[in-house]
Amino acid sequence: MLTPAAVEHLNPSGWLLVELGAGQAPEVARIFRECGKYREPIIASDPASIERVVGAQSTAL
Repeated sequence: MLTPAAVEHLNPSGWLLVELGAGQAPEVARIFRECGKYREPIIASDPASIERVVGAQSTAL
């Protein structure tokens, strides 16, 4: 799975941002939360107000 593996490649306190299809943001945010290696995820919407990006900052220092 991407979220636990990616944290090993981020700079300390680095961010992982994922572009999504419509309707996928809640599930992807849940995956970040359950991974336990990231702070609370953020969700950004596109100009049409569709949740399009989920990002989370690594808890590694």
